[in-house]
Amino acid sequence: MRQQRRGRVIAMNAEELTSFLGEQRTCRFATAGPDGPHVAPVWFVWDGQALMVGPMPRTGEEGEGLPELAEPELLMAAKYFGQPQMIHDGRHAWLRITPLKIVSWDFRKLELG
Repeated sequence: MRQQRRGRVIAMNAEELTSFLGEQRTCRFATAGPDGPHVAPVWFVWDGQALMVGPMPRTGEEGEGLPELAEPELLMAAKYFGQPQMIHDGRHAWLRITPLKIVSWDFRKLELG
């Protein structure tokens, strides 16, 4: 029972999660395939509802200029390049990951001693 109470104490609220993800520069993206797991560091932005991973090598159709990419591209340009807009090279795309459930903890909230 004590573990669950501690989990509630250190759980991040939406504002804390957004702040934390805004400060982080790298996300570790893991996939599982026939040859086993693969973990890769990726750049990302959090728009409050989804992780936008990119720019990733493009394997599908062109996505530049889509209205739904306007905000993530502005966030990415500012976070990683210190610029007001993305520079497109036509070789990269985005991956949107919308979590169904988020469980996050901030262990700094634990009382010391």
